[in-house]
Amino acid sequence: MKKKYILRPGYVTSINDGQLHWITAEKLMALYGVSKDECYTMDSIRGVDVTGLINLRADPLGNYSLAKP
Repeated sequence: MKKKYILRPGYVTSINDGQLHWITAEKLMALYGVSKDECYTMDSIRGVDVTGLINLRADPLGNYSLAKP
């Protein structure tokens, strides 16, 4: 399966509760509904042409839908 995404874990301040949350790569996969086989992680992109890959990040508004091409 060709990889389409780069998982970019990080902190996000939730608009819902005002709390700072750490969102892991595993949590991003679950939130966006993508499989590990479709994703690069930040530590696995060295030497990879990332042109055209979609960055998946934590969203403070909680919008984890993928835009359809």
